[in-house]
This record gives sequence, C-alpha cells and structure tokens, in this order.
Amino acid sequence: MRQALLLAVACVGLVGFGVWGDCNCTPVQSGVPECYTAFWTGETVSFRLVVPGEYFGRAGSSQAVLLVGWRIETLDGALVTQDLFPEVPLGHWYVMAWDERDSSCRPVHAGYYRAVVMTDSAGEFSSHVRIVERPCVCSLAPASLCSRVCRAPCGTPYVVIERDGGSPPCSFSISVQIGCGCP
Repeated sequence: MRQALLLAVACVGLVGFGVWGDCNCTPVQSGVPECYTAFWTGETVSFRLVVPGEYFGRAGSSQAVLLVGWRIETLDGALVTQDLFPEVPLGHWYVMAWDERDSSCRPVHAGYYRAVVMTDSAGEFSSHVRIVERPCVCSLAPASLCSRVCRAPCGTPYVVIERDGGSPPCSFSISVQIGCGCP
C-alpha cells in the first residue's frame, strides 16, 4: 500500500514537472510583473473582483462592495480603455470582459497590461495580464502559453483573471495551418 502511494506521488510529481517544463516559462525579468495570466492575441480577457468574507470583519462594515467601473492600463499607467458604471454600480460578482482593444477599438500590441477594478467604497484592485502573439509557424507542434499565478491575499478583495473554459495556468493549443507564414 505504501509503495503504491509512493509511486502515485512520484508519477504526479513527474507529470507536474513535465508540464512546467513544457510551458517554456522564462525567469521573472526586471520591469515585468511577478505574476500574470497570459492570453493569446485576440482572446477575450474575463476578470472579476473576489471579496472574501473576512474582508467584512476587518473593514468593520457589512455594506456590499459595489463596482463603479474598470479600466485597462499599461504597466506605466497609461490608460488603454475603460468602462464606468456611474449611474448604477454593479455587484462585486459581475464578470467584466476586455476584447484586447483600446478605447479607439484598435487591437492592442502584445505585452503586459493591468486590469483595474474600481469600487464605491473599498478602493481599487488590480491584476496583471500578458498578451502573447500567437506564433506563426509551419508546424503541427503545439504552441504553449504560460501564466505565473499569484496567491490570493487573505482578508482583502482581489482581482481574478479568468481564461474561458477554466484552463490551467499552462494551456496548450494545437493549430493546423494550410500553407506557411502568418495570415
């Protein structure tokens, strides 16, 4: 029984190490967020504010946290796009979506961005997004996409960036191109 358990733990560890190695994650560089969720260009970035129950005990308020808007900005703080809800604030469970376009409806370039959620009473909360250009190759080899997941803070609201379908931090896609080069 103990040998079977040890074998199972070893297999899970090897598979996890193999998946991590296949992600082709690079070490954290200067000027790059320590953690982020990665998306291919053209994907919809969904995000929401999580307000843990402990927040209400620490804040001394039982009032619901309401959303008054959200914005996407570059790492240096330049506004990319925003959506405000000034007339009717929304509940913190509302899921926001960004189509990777700026305020002029132009697709943004690959790079790092910050999703900021604005509330009526709790302040602003943010999380990072990395937009990655999908590789253009003449190959059936899978393209990998890797995220660096942050630990959720205790007792304070935080922004969760969600990939459609609940993909794990390292997701793989296989694409077949007819012909060579980029579209």
